[in-house]
Amino acid sequence: MESQGDHTPGTDNVQAKPLAMSNVDFTGAIDAAVLAGDVDMGVHSLKDLPPDKRWGPDLSVGCHLPRASPLDVLVGARSLTALSPGARVGSSSVRRQAQLLAARSDLQPVYLRGNVQTRLDAIAQGQVEGLIMAYAGLERLGIFDPEKMVVLEPQEMLPGVAQGIICAVARAENVPILRLLRSIDNMDAHIAAAAERAVLDVVDGSAPWDGRPAVAAYMESKADGGWQLQALLAHPDGRSVLRAERRAPQDCSPERAKALGQEVGQELLDMAGDGFYACV
Repeated sequence: MESQGDHTPGTDNVQAKPLAMSNVDFTGAIDAAVLAGDVDMGVHSLKDLPPDKRWGPDLSVGCHLPRASPLDVLVGARSLTALSPGARVGSSSVRRQAQLLAARSDLQPVYLRGNVQTRLDAIAQGQVEGLIMAYAGLERLGIFDPEKMVVLEPQEMLPGVAQGIICAVARAENVPILRLLRSIDNMDAHIAAAAERAVLDVVDGSAPWDGRPAVAAYMESKADGGWQLQALLAHPDGRSVLRAERRAPQDCSPERAKALGQEVGQELLDMAGDGFYACV
């Protein structure tokens, strides 16, 4: 097996608005290499994959790896309530911004991007007093520090769609590679991804900007053996956060999970109505 590296073009580490609102394509360079036949497969963080209608029809997700924690982490304080009044909190996510402001309207989002260390350095350099980051990334790099970081539970910060799931993609016509990838597909991660991405696909395009709306979705296996899907659609300034949820039986299939996500996504759109994004 031969691997090739690629990366998303960099930009300044402080942005004028959340990246999701600008429709930044994190996967395009790798996907282009797959389509060109330069590589047989591409590996992505599934949360970065565009919604289906923005993603190439000639590509297919071949496998989902076991999910790492989908939760977010607050860096720089022991809780959201412990942040000082008016504190600056760094993130590049409109989803995190909306939930942050819904919890604490006095806080000031700062739109940071860059690698993990660049964002952590923003605290040391005095750019921000806090950061919200993905737990999975910190854990994979071995730099999660429970003395300086606290995991945010879903009721505080509902995770992003497919956060914590790594996937591999291939050309839809490349049957041998897809067959190989599907042999290692993790079904629990596949079911969660199907439900969560279905929510995203339904609400995508509802916002008056180019990128994704402030949407979150989390499909979780519960102790009783069933599944629970929680989702939200929010105004970017946190003034309104709409929530919906559904339950599914233990034997839920990816197809049923997708249908469940579509139901929840449509419920969120119905609750939002036509004037949800007024005064953005």
